[in-house]
Amino acid sequence: MNKKNEEDGVMFKDYALDRVKKPHLSFRFKLRAHNANWALKKFGQTDSPRILDLGSADGLTMDLLHNLSNAHQSVGIEYTQELIDSCGKLSSGCRLEQGDVTNLKREYLNGEFNLVTALALLEHISDPSLVFQQAYKALEPSGLFVASCPNPFWDKLSGLVGLHKEEFHNTDFRWNLFCELSEKNGFEPIKYKPFMFVPYAFLPYLKMPVSVKFAGILDSIILNLKLFNFTFVNQLFIARKPS
Repeated sequence: MNKKNEEDGVMFKDYALDRVKKPHLSFRFKLRAHNANWALKKFGQTDSPRILDLGSADGLTMDLLHNLSNAHQSVGIEYTQELIDSCGKLSSGCRLEQGDVTNLKREYLNGEFNLVTALALLEHISDPSLVFQQAYKALEPSGLFVASCPNPFWDKLSGLVGLHKEEFHNTDFRWNLFCELSEKNGFEPIKYKPFMFVPYAFLPYLKMPVSVKFAGILDSIILNLKLFNFTFVNQLFIARKPS
């Protein structure tokens, strides 16, 4: 990453501490992991995947996804050594390594992973096309690239009222941009899924707990109504590397 990213888009050890202490951050990483697992179960082609998680922070999301998916192996790439050092004990088969998600080590670019995730990452990258390139090289044929990004409208609104003033976003991601970058870099975009319905999304900020299971059920019900996609604060994007 360049200097601008290092100053504005990278999290440090305070973020790891906040993900344990602040209910809204804990809720968000759990919901991302559950939605990534949903994508894997619905579109993946293996029951024991090898996962490469880009922008892993302290590894909490990766570790949860690893267990939800019964993964054979999960490798997390994180730019900030402070966050890696803040990592607690990971599950067997999980590990975190320091690296640049736009320029991965050769050992990760051999097409051996079944799933590459970029959860709450792409919006922080000044040139997100570079992440797509790395994901494509890391995936086996028919492997999945799964990303999540905030809905730009709700992201800006929550920023204006100070709900995430600590975060910096370079790029507003929408489905059309994800499709454009996917196709440019050899992927087939296959699914867009909004998640995190507005009425419950802000409850953790008020210290009101929300069950991840309940959130998933409510999201499914609202999505079936077709007319309320704008009422979700987060977005899941799924692409496949052609076989």
